[in-house]
Amino acid sequence: MIQLEHDRGLFADCPWCRRQPVRYHDGDNLQLRAALKPEWRSPNGFYASYHFGSCEFCGGQFFGCTLNMIAGSIEEDQQTGGFWNYLWMNEDTEILGSHEAVLDAMRWPVTLHAIPKGTMFQHDFGPYAMRDEAWEFMQQIIIGIWPALRALAELSNGGIP
Repeated sequence: MIQLEHDRGLFADCPWCRRQPVRYHDGDNLQLRAALKPEWRSPNGFYASYHFGSCEFCGGQFFGCTLNMIAGSIEEDQQTGGFWNYLWMNEDTEILGSHEAVLDAMRWPVTLHAIPKGTMFQHDFGPYAMRDEAWEFMQQIIIGIWPALRALAELSNGGIP
């Protein structure tokens, strides 16, 4: 089970030179839904995007991923608007808090947002030093912990766990 701890701000360093801040300059849909087992695609209240950047100090390239999740489903007719706009971060939200998610030996930042459907979790993985197959690497990290990510979202059920 994922535990939420106090945010200590440990995740903003370049993976090459350890300087801050890290800024991403490009990204796209991670295509996570297609990579998940069919029984894990529902409820469908999630969206994942991956990002690329390069360090302004050392020039090292890096990548990361943002996974936004809510408890429950989103109606298919709202894919062009409505709650999808929250998952895409195209709507203003009230930030409820920033935490560090801990699962086994993994740690990553997670921000909780209040939206009309309840609590949205914004999981940020990375930055990781650039490697071949970065897209597949991110998919495998998320798929590997998917049941725990889903359980955390379901625990919130409209509130902070």
